[in-house]
Amino acid sequence: MLKDTSLVQGWITEGRQEGWQEGQKEGWQEGQKEGQREGQKEGQKQGKLVVLESILIQKFGALAPSVLLKLQSLSNEQLDRLTLTLLNMSSQAELQAWLANGVDENARN
Repeated sequence: MLKDTSLVQGWITEGRQEGWQEGQKEGWQEGQKEGQREGQKEGQKQGKLVVLESILIQKFGALAPSVLLKLQSLSNEQLDRLTLTLLNMSSQAELQAWLANGVDENARN
């Protein structure tokens, strides 16, 4: 019966509006935080790629376009593993073999 009064209806409407506004604000803030986290991860990956490509070029000379494309598709963790594995590589052929096979093998270990 109280629901029928205009005062109660006003409270319900006001409560819904406040809830909606608060939810919208929280959703926006969470989306902004998630965007920042993703941006940081992508920035880290790009930084690793720049350094790794520079080292590879110093060590092996110009890199094949297929190698560059494969490098860009690697995750941050795979780039880290490649950086360590690179210390024992002596040719671009070894690098290409690692990119073709080692990425998957190292992911299982």
